[in-house]
Amino acid sequence: MPGLLDILLAFSGLSSAVQFYFAVSSARRTKFLEDYKPPPDFKFPSLSIITPARDEADTVLEASLSKLACEYPGFELILADDRSVDGTGGIIDSLALKDKRVKAIHIKTLPENWLGKVNALQEGLKAASGEWLLFSDADVVFAPDTLKKAVFYAETNCLGHLALMPELVPGGFAMDAIFNAGVLPMARWASWNSETAGPAQAVGIGAFNLVKRSEFLKTPGFEWLKLEIIDDMGLALMMRLSGAKGASLSGRGLLKLRLYKTLAEAARGAGKSALSAAEFNLALSGLAVALLLISEVLPFLLWFYPGAPIAAVFAVCALKLSFYSYFSARNRRPVLPALLAPFGAAVGILVMFKYAASNAMSGNVSWRGTSYPVSLLKVHKRFHLENFY
Repeated sequence: MPGLLDILLAFSGLSSAVQFYFAVSSARRTKFLEDYKPPPDFKFPSLSIITPARDEADTVLEASLSKLACEYPGFELILADDRSVDGTGGIIDSLALKDKRVKAIHIKTLPENWLGKVNALQEGLKAASGEWLLFSDADVVFAPDTLKKAVFYAETNCLGHLALMPELVPGGFAMDAIFNAGVLPMARWASWNSETAGPAQAVGIGAFNLVKRSEFLKTPGFEWLKLEIIDDMGLALMMRLSGAKGASLSGRGLLKLRLYKTLAEAARGAGKSALSAAEFNLALSGLAVALLLISEVLPFLLWFYPGAPIAAVFAVCALKLSFYSYFSARNRRPVLPALLAPFGAAVGILVMFKYAASNAMSGNVSWRGTSYPVSLLKVHKRFHLENFY
């Protein structure tokens, strides 16, 4: 048993060192959009913001008003109500009456073999007229100069696609502790660039995916993504495969998002994405969970195991907590919850796996009020493990 513990502890220590290395290297490469300022004489092209919304009555108003308050000439906001059963439809109708820049679209039925959000993006696209298209979720709050900075950066760097990682608003102590389980991929999302990535690797972020219409028209369009659960990454991959130059930056100070409000909501969202990322394979999902628990949680449990190598346990735990604290501090997040991240990770990982397993075993995935056969989602899956940066 001690020999096995030594192996597991060594694995956890190695993973911690790798995590810290990637966090620091990503931080060095990360560009912050807030650092870029367009000159007064810059000619801004027309822009369409397309926002899908399903049962977003508690967020869509604040997010939409922040977008409308942006200091950008000649843009329109297209709000696509995806079969909402709360007050979302009424809110976007009210916005459209008050501001001519707003177009309200109401989707009553879902076409066969389409995901609701992807269909809403498609319907919003049909109403868009801008040279640039921004796909942004209904709970993302913009700073007034966000659009100008983003389009300026994309234009001057000859990009066809720009993704921005939002500043994540603290969701309470417990949710912040759980959130830290996924910080490594998020750290890297803000430092991706197509010029240094593989030919089939991409990063997309649902909070802010900006694409040039002329480049988007070279792609197969949303028909190609109609059953892709990880739709934001799928969009980025589609642009990448069409030859578009892309990049992702940090939107710190410009974009704000509260990722999940409750544990149940986090489980549904993360479980759905995790199952898709694992190719809808329950065994692969289980292996990922086991590795995460060994890496993130085991060292802290070994404090209570008689005969454990305390010096090694202390070193691994210190390295792990240093990584979490570094990430939180750099991203202007509370550091104290990061110190409980391993326990938050245990809760988050297990609840996420429970959701993913229940979907996999039932043979169906339920999302946005509709159930889809896993077999169908597998056939139409576009974004795969090898496409991650």
